[in-house]
Amino acid sequence: ELSGELRSVAPDTKIALVHGSDKLLSLSRPPLPEAFQRKVKQQMASLNIDLHLGAKADLSPADFGDKPFLEGERTIKLANGKTVQADLVFNCMGNKLATSMYPAEWLDEHQAVKVAPTLLVNGTKNVFALGDITDIEESKLSYIASRGHAPVVAANVLAVAKGAPPSKTHKPATKPMMVVPLGSRKGVMVTPVGTFGPFLASQVKGKDLFVSMSWSANNAKAPR
Repeated sequence: ELSGELRSVAPDTKIALVHGSDKLLSLSRPPLPEAFQRKVKQQMASLNIDLHLGAKADLSPADFGDKPFLEGERTIKLANGKTVQADLVFNCMGNKLATSMYPAEWLDEHQAVKVAPTLLVNGTKNVFALGDITDIEESKLSYIASRGHAPVVAANVLAVAKGAPPSKTHKPATKPMMVVPLGSRKGVMVTPVGTFGPFLASQVKGKDLFVSMSWSANNAKAPR
């Protein structure tokens, strides 16, 4: 998404995306279909975005310090022996789970919080977790946390407060669902019934990147 947004405001700038896996969004659960990979690659090529897959960059989060980017001319070495010249590098390596403050017995080997289908933290009676920190095998997306996890936690907190056991459960999706815009006019949308191209992706998410939906989830309106 970032590469597409950059291209929309910088049509003549050289842009490269480097990813250690041979597939884009390789950690998505359930896995995204091959049709998604094919359509995204085709559109990125049409936007003149260089794609380096299976070629991890010789960089670590520590190289960025407390900033999400690096400025200045540099040569970045890739695991496949190639190099990329850049004067601005964005850190898109993902976030580290901030769960070190929780009891060790709550956490799995990846430092994710272990939860039951009710999102009750394992080994507790009235502690719930939601969002990226949970150990649920699913894509870590904001709409899943706000539309899937939050209602479950809210209902179960109210139940516990009334002296009843938590009963509402969260069921991870069994089929992929994701919208990946590449700027405001391109992108790919994956649904349980098929994979669609720029028109639907731009209409559903490309216009405002779900900003209005996020504000609406908090009973508020986005400023204009």
